[in-house]
Amino acid sequence: ALIASLDDAGPAAQAGLFVGDVITAIDGDLVTGPDSLRQALAARPGVKVNVSIVRAGQAQAVDVTIGSRS
Repeated sequence: ALIASLDDAGPAAQAGLFVGDVITAIDGDLVTGPDSLRQALAARPGVKVNVSIVRAGQAQAVDVTIGSRS
């Protein structure tokens, strides 16, 4: 799932994710697109997860504490 936009004050930006990063997994569970990303995050507000991303062709991992949707 490509990150197309971010809230600068949101948990993803605060954790160091950037527009253009591609999320490939959440806690080892594959993310195949926007719907699977929403499903992976929806049930875990306030939980710290390990997010696997690809940035500039390089695989990386970032810990993110999931926020709640308003």
